[in-house]
Amino acid sequence: MFFNTYEFIFLFLPAVLVGFLFIATRIGHSWAVGWLTVASLLFYASLDGANVFVLIASAIVNFAVARSIDRYRHASRAMAAAMMWVGIALNVSLFVFIKYLRPWAQPGGDAAIVLGISFFTVQQIIYLVNAYDQDSGRPSIGQYLLFTTFFPYVVAGPIVRRDEVLHQMKALSARSVGKVFVPSVMLFSMGLFKKVVLADSIAPAVDQVFNAAYSGLELRAFDAWSGALLCTLQLYFDFSGYSDMAAGLAGLFGIHLPRNFHSPYKARSIMAFWQRWHMSMTRFLTDFIYLPLALVFMRVIVRRRFRGLPQIALGMVVPLAVTFLVAGMWHGGGENFVAFALMMALALGANYAWQKLQLWSPPGILCWALTMAVVIPGMILNRADNLDTALRVLQSMLGLSGGGAGLLDVQSALAWTGILGAIVLMAPNTHEILAKVPVVLEGPWEVAPLRRDLARLQEKWAPLLAAVAFGASVVSLTKATEFLYYRF
Repeated sequence: MFFNTYEFIFLFLPAVLVGFLFIATRIGHSWAVGWLTVASLLFYASLDGANVFVLIASAIVNFAVARSIDRYRHASRAMAAAMMWVGIALNVSLFVFIKYLRPWAQPGGDAAIVLGISFFTVQQIIYLVNAYDQDSGRPSIGQYLLFTTFFPYVVAGPIVRRDEVLHQMKALSARSVGKVFVPSVMLFSMGLFKKVVLADSIAPAVDQVFNAAYSGLELRAFDAWSGALLCTLQLYFDFSGYSDMAAGLAGLFGIHLPRNFHSPYKARSIMAFWQRWHMSMTRFLTDFIYLPLALVFMRVIVRRRFRGLPQIALGMVVPLAVTFLVAGMWHGGGENFVAFALMMALALGANYAWQKLQLWSPPGILCWALTMAVVIPGMILNRADNLDTALRVLQSMLGLSGGGAGLLDVQSALAWTGILGAIVLMAPNTHEILAKVPVVLEGPWEVAPLRRDLARLQEKWAPLLAAVAFGASVVSLTKATEFLYYRF
């Protein structure tokens, strides 16, 4: 039961929302929290029923560890730190076992990845670290279970922190729903449109190109370029659409989530791209891996008095390489993800070195082109089933293969690439369209003041735009399609 199904939109969601409003109004807060927790577990079970108890067990164990950290925080910081590291080790061990060891041990058996483990594992690690740093506020077991399993984000994020949503869950009420109901529906509708009408419409063409490359067929340059560009657009509309839908669903219950996308394809540097793409994951990688590593290496630089390129390499490139290797393992263990990680680390290191050395500042359009020259191969590596497939697509793009029979219709591929490219690069994003409802779209990014014409569009036409998006999406729901990030 995906977000983009009739069953979810017209049965599950209305039943959960009506039940929540009734229970919150007539019975009480604790029962309303319990209702949402049960609904979230049923949602997860509809997608991965065999592993729902893994999710429950993970939440209970982490709740117990967090309580232990709270108990020792003032009495013994060393013991609190030990409990934190025990909890982190348990989470990492579960992640490694399920994502890497179990499939290896059962190559011919049923060793499917636990859905959403990449997301709820990271989220709970962050919670434990935050619990060590400051008082967690001691949520009840019900509140913590809801924090871990809340159906809008349990499967594919965004990755939330306790200080972002837990206090909202403690204050859940029917009153909080009315303030943001309409903008939440609008946000969900726009995200649904991105997924169903835009991403899913180009998915067959992308699959055709990458399946041909996986099978070892040679691609003509046009098909390779079209597949690469459409793949880049599909990944954006699929995942940003999911993030919008998740934020809209949470808003229906009075809970706002952090932003996860902010027009990343408009970025003019690879550093800016990663500040705008999958922002919740980028924050985790920055705060919990890159910055601690950079601090360690900075001490080495100061002690050894490194300067110039050695300073940049040790202080920036090496921590980035480790950080993105972790990111690659988080996505998957294939060689394509390792290649993706190393490429991004080198690109970020070069970007930082260029700024640090205060070299020539290229024109904006050239900066954007160089950024996309890194992003597009990165998306190919993410989308491909293995490194050989990705390399075959890249070689065909460069004209290094012999070429093959045409796969895609030229006019259709050019039309979709042009239309979706124009939307990505020229149209306002959902944050900008709904800029006056920060209670739904809260996050570290502040939207720049809108032009007068854009403000008029926002105020008068956003509801109509959302209604048209919802109608077009419902008509297009011919079959349920998985979100791409469910694979990670």
